Amino acid sequence: MSEVSDVPEPSLPTYKTLLWPCLQSIADDLHGSGKKAEIVQAVIERAALTDDQLAVNYPATASSRGSKILHRIAFALSSLKAIGALDNATRGVWVLTVEGRRFVERGEADVMEADQRHRRVLTERRANSPTRLAERTPDPPSEETGDSPVSDDDGWKRHLLDVVTSMSPTAFERLCVLLVRAAGCADVRATPPSGDGGVDGTGVLQVGLLSFPIYFQAKKYLGPVGPEKIREFRGALAGRANQGIFITSGTFTKGSKEEADRAGAPIDLIDGDRLCELLRQNGIGVSEQPVVDIAFFENLEG
Repeated sequence: MSEVSDVPEPSLPTYKTLLWPCLQSIADDLHGSGKKAEIVQAVIERAALTDDQLAVNYPATASSRGSKILHRIAFALSSLKAIGALDNATRGVWVLTVEGRRFVERGEADVMEADQRHRRVLTERRANSPTRLAERTPDPPSEETGDSPVSDDDGWKRHLLDVVTSMSPTAFERLCVLLVRAAGCADVRATPPSGDGGVDGTGVLQVGLLSFPIYFQAKKYLGPVGPEKIREFRGALAGRANQGIFITSGTFTKGSKEEADRAGAPIDLIDGDRLCELLRQNGIGVSEQPVVDIAFFENLEG
C-alpha cells in the first residue's frame, strides 16, 4: 500500500500559459513541425517543467487520466489549431501554419487574445444551441486550465490509453510481447515473474545476416518513469543483451531519458503516446480508422 504524502502538490501552469511555449517550441526548437512526443519534450524544457509537476495525475475518479501537464499541453495544441496557428493534417505531426508564423511575429499577447476570442465564440454558440453543439464541441476548460475533454485527432489515443492503463500488469506484458514480435523480433518470450531478473521479456532482432538479443521491460504506469527504473533495467542488461527496450503506458522524465542515453547497451524508450502509434501501425487492437477494439484487450486478460 502506498503511503499518503504530506508534501503539497506543486503548482501547475494552465493550458493558457502553455500556448506560447507550445508555439515557440514548434517554431524555433523543432523548425516548424514535430510529432507530439517531440513537442512535449521541447515544451517541458522551454517551460522548465519539473519532474514533480509532470508526476501530478488526475484522481482515479476524474474523467481524464494520467498527467495533468501532458493533458494541458494537448489542450494547448488543440487550441492553437482552433485559432489557425497549427495544423495536423499529416497523421501524428503538428505543423506551424502561415498564420502561426504571424502569431510568432506578433507575440504572446496576440495568441492569448485570439484564444480568448475563440473561447468566447464557443460559449456563445453553446448558449444559442446547447443540444446540437454539445455533441460537437468540448466543454470549456475549468478555471482556464484545460482540464476537460479535448476534441481533437488524438481522442483515440486517450481512449486507448484508458483501456491499456486499466489492464492488469500481466495482460500489459502480453500486449508488449505481441508488439515486440509484430515489430520484427523473433523468438519473443516473456520471462517468469518469479525470476525475471529485472527483465520482462526477450527476443532476437535479425538484421540481414546478424542477430542481436533484445531484452524488454514493460511497466504499466499512469505517471512518469524515473531514472532509477532505467538504471535498474540497465543493470539487468549488463552482459546479457545488446539492446534494451523499456515500454510504459506513462511517460519518461528528462532524467530517465538522459539515463537511457548513457554509455552502455542502448535503451529505447517507448512512452504511452508512442505505444499507441505502434499499436496502430501494427494493427494490434486498433484499426486504421482508428477504432479501439475493446474485445481484443479483454482477451489478453484471460
